[in-house]
Amino acid sequence: MLEDVVIVRVDAMCTREPRGADCPVTGKPLPLCLAALCLLASAACGTARSTTAAPPAGRDVTAPAPAPATSAPALKLVHAFAEGRVGGIPFNCEATRHHGSGGRPAVWVSSQTTDTRAVALGSRSALCLSGFPGTGPITVTVKAGGRTYTTPLKRVSKSVSKQSDAALFDGREMEVTERGGGMLTSGDWIFLPSGSIREALGRSGRLDLTAVSGDVKAANAEPLSRQPGAATEDGWERSRRIALYGYPAGSRVPVGLYRVKASSTEGRNAVLERQVGVVAMPASRVADFTVPQDVFRTVSVAAPQGKDTYCLSVPGVDQSVTHPL
Repeated sequence: MLEDVVIVRVDAMCTREPRGADCPVTGKPLPLCLAALCLLASAACGTARSTTAAPPAGRDVTAPAPAPATSAPALKLVHAFAEGRVGGIPFNCEATRHHGSGGRPAVWVSSQTTDTRAVALGSRSALCLSGFPGTGPITVTVKAGGRTYTTPLKRVSKSVSKQSDAALFDGREMEVTERGGGMLTSGDWIFLPSGSIREALGRSGRLDLTAVSGDVKAANAEPLSRQPGAATEDGWERSRRIALYGYPAGSRVPVGLYRVKASSTEGRNAVLERQVGVVAMPASRVADFTVPQDVFRTVSVAAPQGKDTYCLSVPGVDQSVTHPL
């Protein structure tokens, strides 16, 4: 029976009091405070039920993933483009010599891009130095993603060879040659380091370079170009991966299969056949796309003489991203 017991809140524990006991709050007879005590107990228990427990110390609490950006532009593949067009300034160091103006030692990477003051992913590039002594070793370091990569330079008198796509990040010695006026240049390479490194570069938006020779030192935080594009990874014949970069974060980038016409009357025009995939661009504005196996067999093999060939391309790029192996 309800009049026989009363619920009392004591240190978050509910206990039973026998009938006739004094009120634990006022010391008056129990019937006079029964309703008040019930109300107090109900409020206290309700508060306890509605309180959210704090997470244990040292435990990570993951916040919900943010919704995709609604302001990202809708990207579309062009119906056709003239194959073989390559834009941008030459990737030689003379074209970007303003990096070393003022007679001070300087180090930079010159890329084939419309932005002469930026280094561009997927573009032909060369390492440039000026203002360093004519003799003595030179070491170049690059920082990306909290790590430092070191590249020793070797001066040679002959023309230097093409570098690997991992140049500046693989620790291998790089050859440089004197070009006059105290300028040293390397061989060219496609600036497309491995996925984790280019993602770190994409997040920071710059390439941090330092060159040291004895007491002479030069540092440069070179901006990363946001020019949209795509390129095949080094060894893509095994991984089937291409890298996409520069597109706005949150955008969905379509990848298209194009037929490159072999007919002399039509020139080398690439005409869209179909869309083969879509890539969601993360905050770093750098992402990978794995070419489906059936599509890879089409774009990686050269067609017989006089026959149409196929390639992949992306919005804003008037050239093939892939070429026959």
